[in-house]
Amino acid sequence: MWEDPYAYVVAAFQALPLPDYVPGPEEP
Repeated sequence: MWEDPYAYVVAAFQALPLPDYVPGPEEP
C-alpha cells in the first residue's frame, strides 16, 4: 500500500502533532 513514498511522508506529517509554523527566536 505504501508503494508511493510521497504518500507515506504525507501520512506521517498528518499523524504528527506539528504546529502550522514554528518561528525562530523572537527578536524584540
